[in-house]
Amino acid sequence: ILISGKIENEYEEKLLLDIIKNYEKRIIYIPDYLSEQDIVYSYAAADVILLPYSFDFSFSSGVLARACAAGVPVIASSHGLVGERVKRYKIGLVFEYEDVKKLLECINKLINNKKLLEELQHNCSIYKQITSLTQFKSKVKNIFIDDKE
Repeated sequence: ILISGKIENEYEEKLLLDIIKNYEKRIIYIPDYLSEQDIVYSYAAADVILLPYSFDFSFSSGVLARACAAGVPVIASSHGLVGERVKRYKIGLVFEYEDVKKLLECINKLINNKKLLEELQHNCSIYKQITSLTQFKSKVKNIFIDDKE
């Protein structure tokens, strides 16, 4: 497991470090943001990306967009914009924030169900297409064409 990124909450970081001590050979923790080059390698190697956003986070996520661009499904908190997009576009699984049991169920579900994983990967490629820059330009162009009529 690769965990990367800055954890702002000192309590949560301490909790994570305590967990890592028990699984040093299975968990890699990089407590800083990854370089662009490292991000590409991380997504290429990933089977799934975890997005356990707290209730305070209700915005969009660059990690979600990057995961879909790489064809990697996510497991995300069910609330907010990220949770809503994951459910609507079927680009991953969701769990209630702080429900560790449900998070583990989601992970096991993807590990043990290759068909589901492939379906979610396919949905990620569709999401990537419909949210592409080309699509955006086309939609904006249509607004101006429709406006002239």
